[in-house]
Amino acid sequence: MGNAAAAIAACSGIVPVLMAATGPVVSGPALLLGLSDLVVMNAEAVAFVSGPQMVAEFTGVEVGLHELGGVTTHARSSGVCALESNDVEGTLARLLEYLPSHTDEVPPPVPTSDPVLRSTPELRDLIPDRKAATYDVRDVARLVVDDGEFLELWPRWAARS
Repeated sequence: MGNAAAAIAACSGIVPVLMAATGPVVSGPALLLGLSDLVVMNAEAVAFVSGPQMVAEFTGVEVGLHELGGVTTHARSSGVCALESNDVEGTLARLLEYLPSHTDEVPPPVPTSDPVLRSTPELRDLIPDRKAATYDVRDVARLVVDDGEFLELWPRWAARS
């Protein structure tokens, strides 16, 4: 694991590091997920350093595999999982469409049918007058981004209840 961690660390800030978890990722390899920029996990994925038995021995609390390190845990609580998908390869390919191959390269342009100076009067209805009021920024993004299309990373991280 030392060489892999060093290689990932050397890429940090230079080359985007994407990883996928499609099954058990245990011990050292689970730590590597935290070093990457983006992680895609499918429903079968579980990632943890110490398993349920070790957690029970140390804490006295019984916990299942998916509760300890399943996709829901990493999407909602740990923040390791940027995207959940049962089409991991397709999701990784989609992510790569948004990214340059390194920091010295401009991201590839995305074709759009939206006019450059498109008006968005609908924003007046979305953003509340009261400064302390809340609104869903995803609704704003859909109005202002090209063709209303964007890829939300970490959609379940720190979500409102």
